[in-house]
Amino acid sequence: MWSVTLKSLLLAALAAPVVLTPVALAQDSKDKVFELGSDKAKLGRITEESLVEIVMQIEGGGKQTIAEARVSRVLYGEGDAPFRKAQEAIEAGNAAGALKELETLQPTREIFVPRRFYWLGRAYEVAGQPDKAIESYNQILSKHAKSRYARDCVRSLVDLQIRLQKFADAIGTADKGVRIAEEIKRKELVLDFRFIKASAYESQGKAAEAEAEFKAVAGEAATAGPNAARVGSMANIGQARLAAKSGDAARAKTILDPILKGTDASLLGAAYGAMGEALYAQGVKETNAEKLREAIFDNFLRALVQYPPNATDSTDPLEQAMLGCAKAYKKLSEVDKPKEQADSWKKLGVEICKEFRGRFPQSRLLKQVEDLQKEFK
Repeated sequence: MWSVTLKSLLLAALAAPVVLTPVALAQDSKDKVFELGSDKAKLGRITEESLVEIVMQIEGGGKQTIAEARVSRVLYGEGDAPFRKAQEAIEAGNAAGALKELETLQPTREIFVPRRFYWLGRAYEVAGQPDKAIESYNQILSKHAKSRYARDCVRSLVDLQIRLQKFADAIGTADKGVRIAEEIKRKELVLDFRFIKASAYESQGKAAEAEAEFKAVAGEAATAGPNAARVGSMANIGQARLAAKSGDAARAKTILDPILKGTDASLLGAAYGAMGEALYAQGVKETNAEKLREAIFDNFLRALVQYPPNATDSTDPLEQAMLGCAKAYKKLSEVDKPKEQADSWKKLGVEICKEFRGRFPQSRLLKQVEDLQKEFK
């Protein structure tokens, strides 16, 4: 849980409301996404699913087929309870509870098989058993590559391989995702997996390779249709983040400005984090306390508290924002002259570091956070 101190600091800084995405319950609409319901919603039964589409047998006769890209959530009904319990346990950090539900589970329906492997992988990650997590994820990519869980599996597996510093494996997993998407002719998914590959390059410190891939993805997304718009924006955020870290704050701000003026909550966390990096770089370069405060209160904290990732999204933008926030507190403690003020910034910086260590004990950024916490003393 976030501390009262951090929440209180954020109250005055946040003025924009949270934007909620409208969800339609199993009725057709070109401008809305779906929440498919089965037994619980008395609508029918999910019979098939893939990266392309989801099919539901309607109660009373007939069926409905919906593009997977437009589905927000699937309520399976029959046989669904163990998975929902496992997901809740994982989100609460209770790996033992999730494994109890999943390790001995024999799915009653074929569509539950890849779902079990995916959540088993997540549970093993939380339990600190990366080898078993990798094995579970690879079961999906080798035997259920076209299931709707393949996309989340690629993301989770690449994140894990990056944390383990297995960068060649991470690139290979992203490339495997690209091949799967190409086979089913889903251009937006091809770009999504290429974005993941660019992120792996960035994590490895290969800025030139990451920049080239982010730029290519953003360019191709612009002409690949509406379903590719989000990944194009994420690729632009990646370019902005690299520009900020290289000291080009002006370019980062130019790239981020149209995204921050939008209302897509799924983009805003990463975008505010990247803007925080830009302002931090500017504040360090100019020894400007006001820019550092703006980086923290208007951007990093907004990314952390108002726009955290969803359960199946990568936590990497969140982790980067937490590290950036701690770095900004450290620099601010050096720039603000009154000792009392400097001590206050140090205290908040240490608090962020402790928060990070508690939430992300296996993060690839953990060593940087631990080293930074030592510098506060």
